[in-house]
Amino acid sequence: MGKKIADNQQTKEELMAITVAEIVSHLIIAHKEKRDVNLNKLRGSISSKYGLTSQPKLTDIIAAVPTDYKDVLLPKLKAKP
Repeated sequence: MGKKIADNQQTKEELMAITVAEIVSHLIIAHKEKRDVNLNKLRGSISSKYGLTSQPKLTDIIAAVPTDYKDVLLPKLKAKP
């Protein structure tokens, strides 16, 4: 079991899962609006929003992408900056 965070009573793992879900949500919205997104900036801002000291791994983000969007989002996530 993960250690509980005092402020909001969620474990680091739960906060990381919420962070990954929000990142994927932003990526899907950006795709629908045909916008480019700075993934590193997005990862950093959402991670700090939830008080995380580290950012989610790219593999965690890729794993959280819904099947319907894998074809369009995976090439963007795998591309080297």
